[in-house]
Amino acid sequence: MLIRATFANLYSFDDPQTISFIAGKTRTLAHHRQKKNNRNLPSLLKSAIVYGANASGKSNLVKCFNFARNLIVYGLKIDEPIPRTPFRLRAGATLEPSWFEFELDLDGQMYAYKLVFNDTAIRGESLTQLFPTSEKLLFTRTWDGKASVIEFPEEKFANKDEANLFKFIAQSTRPNQPFLTETVESNSDKYRSIYNWFRYGIQIIYPEAICRGSSYSPGRVMVIPRGYQHSYTTFRNSCQAAGSEI
Repeated sequence: MLIRATFANLYSFDDPQTISFIAGKTRTLAHHRQKKNNRNLPSLLKSAIVYGANASGKSNLVKCFNFARNLIVYGLKIDEPIPRTPFRLRAGATLEPSWFEFELDLDGQMYAYKLVFNDTAIRGESLTQLFPTSEKLLFTRTWDGKASVIEFPEEKFANKDEANLFKFIAQSTRPNQPFLTETVESNSDKYRSIYNWFRYGIQIIYPEAICRGSSYSPGRVMVIPRGYQHSYTTFRNSCQAAGSEI
């Protein structure tokens, strides 16, 4: 499930903007919350609606989800530019990197995945495993001015061969390619659960789409832009039954 997502210098979002599914402290509408057995873990909302005035950024939020999904799932070819759209209403924003971060709850295992990028290269990337009172940095990627440096500060590999494999994957990762994507394309399943969430956990239904029956599975983010013609009540009830998020 999605805990929260943050986007910065992307489309109409200049400063970091976060959409959070962490439930408030109110005791009403308890059936709208996904309860946790551990009191130190946040309860999450099963659904959410983003609303606001025209040109307030609702459609661009959908574009941010779509951009993140496509970049992680499909990656980029050699020397292909990163198709970002930085904030356009501030001088210098096009020269600064954009970034996004997703915090996920995958069957009780929580992770934070962050990607920093400009038009040509990934400038930063990290995957952190989150615990109620601590966290573990599994891998980190930095830019030394010429190339990416990928390290594994607190990752525990099964053996020396696996450690050497990931060092090789790190060295082979193209400047414009997310390391997360590269590990999956190299037939490693170590971080596949995070990759799979981007691939299968985000489903965007556009207004022109024709719905011939959809399935709503727990943990999926159904992003529906303005104009979707089906009854929200029916859609909401389907999501609640499956424990999904909107």
